[in-house]
Amino acid sequence: MLPIFTYQKLLGRIDGTSSSPSPTITVEGTTQPNPEALAWTEVDQRAIILLQSSLTEEVAAEVLGLTTARQIWLSLEAAYSNASVERIHSLRDVTPPFLHIAAEANLGTSLDVLDQTLDSIDG
Repeated sequence: MLPIFTYQKLLGRIDGTSSSPSPTITVEGTTQPNPEALAWTEVDQRAIILLQSSLTEEVAAEVLGLTTARQIWLSLEAAYSNASVERIHSLRDVTPPFLHIAAEANLGTSLDVLDQTLDSIDG
């Protein structure tokens, strides 16, 4: 996913290096919308669309209400980065028993055992 954000010049939106400018500015004593903030928001919306287009419905529900690409990225990172590492270790631990069952049983039974194992890992 990072190469796409880099290619689209959107990496700063998710890595935190591009922060939102002030929404308003004061010109000759008058407060008005900051055109830089409006432009920043438009580009951030492109990053949000790119992120959301790659999410399943279940995952998209987890980031519902977040308003910046950075917020969405951090939420996804918190939800899935450590869990993914833990899941890899769990899968590594259950693979040998599964292979043993697969060698002795038919495919349907083997897939049922794998499905039950994955369900137990997911909690």
